Amino acid sequence: MKKYFASFLIIWIVFITGCVSQQASFITSNKSLEPNYATIDSVNIDKPGFVVIHKDDGGKPGEIIGTSELVSGAKSDVKVAISEEVDVRAFAKIYYDNGDGKFDINSDPP
Repeated sequence: MKKYFASFLIIWIVFITGCVSQQASFITSNKSLEPNYATIDSVNIDKPGFVVIHKDDGGKPGEIIGTSELVSGAKSDVKVAISEEVDVRAFAKIYYDNGDGKFDINSDPP
């Protein structure tokens, strides 16, 4: 069985909220990834939103390879479906939902 690994220790570096009045955070650790998803240990978000996994693009978030279901409040073990293997590291960001319940990179602000 092929193992998938990601260095999620760097996630806290890339976490950015879209507005000062909004509060969100998440915690994760280095752990093996299942072939089709990553697990974020805990998410705490004040408004509904999504945890989005980006490929590494030279040390910054690149192409989106996974999006969680809509999350609100404090949740643990949030699974994020990923579309491809993560070789070394990935970036996770929280995007706030625009109210339609579906992730859209163009209308859901980080």
